[in-house]
Amino acid sequence: MPSTEESGDDGLAGTVSEDLAGALAVWNQRVRDKEKELETAEATLASAENRLVATTAQIDAIKAELGDLEVKVAERAISAFKDQDLSVLDFISYGQAQEATRMKTLLALAVNQNFDVAEELRQAQEDLAIQQAIADDAKEEADDARAVIAEELVELEKARDQKASLTAKAAASLGVVTEDDIVTVRGFRVHRDVADAVGGMVDHAASEGINLGGGAYRSFESQIEVRKNNCGTSYYAIWQMPASRCRPPTARPGASMHERGMALDFTCDGGLIRSRGSRCFQWLAANAGNYGFKNLPSEPWHWSVNGR
Repeated sequence: MPSTEESGDDGLAGTVSEDLAGALAVWNQRVRDKEKELETAEATLASAENRLVATTAQIDAIKAELGDLEVKVAERAISAFKDQDLSVLDFISYGQAQEATRMKTLLALAVNQNFDVAEELRQAQEDLAIQQAIADDAKEEADDARAVIAEELVELEKARDQKASLTAKAAASLGVVTEDDIVTVRGFRVHRDVADAVGGMVDHAASEGINLGGGAYRSFESQIEVRKNNCGTSYYAIWQMPASRCRPPTARPGASMHERGMALDFTCDGGLIRSRGSRCFQWLAANAGNYGFKNLPSEPWHWSVNGR
């Protein structure tokens, strides 16, 4: 993990105005709020869509069951009609009653005689109505969530744009480099002005069995977040408090050589260089100066163009 210390870097830069810092804090919070609202809306949508899928499957199963029951009812009705003693229905035919009325009565009698099947049919129809209502609610909830997501995405983009604008202004006031100045060499993100030196140093070390890795560039915004975590969230804590008073010591935003892409926190064989007696530190002590890098005395792993 990159170091947060570099207490000697406080003299590198001034600080941003309290008004600008306050505005940046407001828009940072607004972005976080919008991200949470978007996350909630997306969770709502996912839940509604899952409910809709599950309910649709239940509806399909109920419809299939209804089809089977309707066939069963029809078969039993026809069977009952064939077996019916028509003499008991003579009163229906009496008076030239229409055949349709007679058939309707026969079917009603048949269904009543097969109440169990009719009850299954009725229950399935009720279940279908209930599941359809649940599906309709889920679809409405999903549609509402999609509308909220679309709105939150627009608001989030606006908040991010405003945050980026204010961050750029704050960074510019402190002379911090931009992403355009940063390149990647041998896994390190560094300022283009030191890229060749870093590449040469890492290659030289590898040729002698020293496997250097680690981190380098840290954005202005990242430095702000590190200060919040290690120093506090007030204007004073973020922008003015001496690095040595933070736990662990942490350079002010704009004051870290990492923000300029001109500092590296080295690991060796995958572990942070913590001992000056290690072979990796000894190699750096003997060779890093040839590539323009110096060690920060309080941190064996931290090397920069000015030793801060």
